[in-house]
Amino acid sequence: MREYRHSEGVKRLSETVRKIVLYTVFALLVVSFVSFFLFRRPADEVFGIGAGGILGLFAFLDLKNALVRSSAMTPSRAKAYAAMRYALRFAIIGLVFALIIKSPYTSVFGGVIGFMTIKLVVYATHLFNDRAYYGRIIGRK
Repeated sequence: MREYRHSEGVKRLSETVRKIVLYTVFALLVVSFVSFFLFRRPADEVFGIGAGGILGLFAFLDLKNALVRSSAMTPSRAKAYAAMRYALRFAIIGLVFALIIKSPYTSVFGGVIGFMTIKLVVYATHLFNDRAYYGRIIGRK
């Protein structure tokens, strides 16, 4: 059952995930630095951005692991496994956001910004890697 770890597709996926995680950590650091100049209480924003960013990274890495594990299963078993992982991930995200809302030391806005950062990095990475997309944009009149 471990043969899926050595396939070429999983290696490319792991490399892409590593790149996205690095870009996300860099983006979170930049957003945290900028928040020092934009907000009255920057520490709350930085804690919120950090908590949301860690939560987003957890969800992204858990999604990758679920994808890799379910690819080695039968379709019916993979469907049940993916649904179970989705529900668990959704519950954990809800629980952490409830803690962010209740905590006096974190900003909800910062948590949402941190959580959405990985999604923006994924979109930007896809956008900048797709040369055909640029060709269609530049070719339009």
